[in-house]
Amino acid sequence: MKKKYCYILFGLILLVIDSCSKEESAPAGPTIEELLVSTSWKLQKIQIQIPPDPGLTDNPNLGLDPCEADDSFRFSTDNLFVMQDGAYACNGNGRSVFWNVNAGKWTFTARDSTLIITGFPMDQKFKIKSISPSTIVMYQSTMDILGQEIRYLFTLLAKK
Repeated sequence: MKKKYCYILFGLILLVIDSCSKEESAPAGPTIEELLVSTSWKLQKIQIQIPPDPGLTDNPNLGLDPCEADDSFRFSTDNLFVMQDGAYACNGNGRSVFWNVNAGKWTFTARDSTLIITGFPMDQKFKIKSISPSTIVMYQSTMDILGQEIRYLFTLLAKK
């Protein structure tokens, strides 16, 4: 009889251990690619950062012209990147802080969070700093004449 109770107790312990090991994981959120293609985006601001200083500087020389501030950007599921002029067009269709990007292409590498936009004189590489359904913050790094890194941060908002 004692043997029977030991088997039952052993079975209950195994059942408890098994149920504890099957914790449900939280559902995965959308990928960066899914967020990129989820809406049209509008450039809100450009700022400067000089690492390792975490501070950001609003530079009036980097301010958006009215003809750039109303442009929208679209990452499509077939990897096309299209800029659309708003009501105010700069010198012809397609001029923007992202140069001439009509019918450009985009690729994203998750390993290093790099977004590359191509289709004009040169590729533009950005690092995605943060992304949500409503905001993208990405930056481009360059070196000044002294070899110091300068980051240009671009904040894009989901277009309503």
